[in-house]
Amino acid sequence: MFPQAMPEAGLSVPLQGEGSGWTRDLSVRVSPRRNLKLPVDRCLSTSEHVRRDMSHAELTVLARGKTTAMKIAALVFTLLLVPCAIYMVRHFRDRQIRRDLRQEAVDYGVSEEVAEFLVAARNEYNFKQQSFHKKWLSNYDRYDIDTPAGQLVLTKGDTLTVFDVQSMGSVCKTDSTWQWAWDNPNVPEYASRATSELKAVGAKYRLGYLQEGNFPLMNESTPWFLGGFALKVSKMDAIFVAQAGEMEYYFMIANPRVLSADQKVNPDR
Repeated sequence: MFPQAMPEAGLSVPLQGEGSGWTRDLSVRVSPRRNLKLPVDRCLSTSEHVRRDMSHAELTVLARGKTTAMKIAALVFTLLLVPCAIYMVRHFRDRQIRRDLRQEAVDYGVSEEVAEFLVAARNEYNFKQQSFHKKWLSNYDRYDIDTPAGQLVLTKGDTLTVFDVQSMGSVCKTDSTWQWAWDNPNVPEYASRATSELKAVGAKYRLGYLQEGNFPLMNESTPWFLGGFALKVSKMDAIFVAQAGEMEYYFMIANPRVLSADQKVNPDR
């Protein structure tokens, strides 16, 4: 029991009960010789609850900060890893390409430089011909070739698809020979100018079948093999074949555009 004397400061503070709003650091001096510090656990004020809530918020912010830091680290790691992976893939791919080129050079009996040109022409031709054929050449009712105008017109119903066209060459099935368009006197020079550049390429790489105007076919795939060189040098898009009796005429086409049947097909030479 507390002494009957009043505190020296003249304060009369109730010391009974809990939850009376005392703060953690509140001390009440009840005598010159005794201080009573209120128990923290049993006397939580509103400010103490606020401090606890703030601590929880700080922990939440800290956790979010760690999550963000981890995401940034993962992003940086990915940005560093992807270029390395791409480099490794390209490195091993290039090594395989070089091995293939050496083998191609042995198979063709040519230098690696020539083999590289042959392989590049073949791969470019395969890609161009397949994609172009699927989109433009797989479905039509009839075709018309206007050599003076330099146009190929494919008709499907009321729709016309017009291409720029250049003569590439022809196959005579009777004697199984190939003739370049630039060597054919019946083909105007303006209609074969894209293939005339092949002679210079043939001279550079010492490829006789690009320099000779007329020669026997090696096999049935020879026209398509030659088409790879023609497309690569001319920068055209695909090969179109027209048959007439014992003759097959090969054309290089590019620049497709679609017109309706009532639109005029304007020459674009």
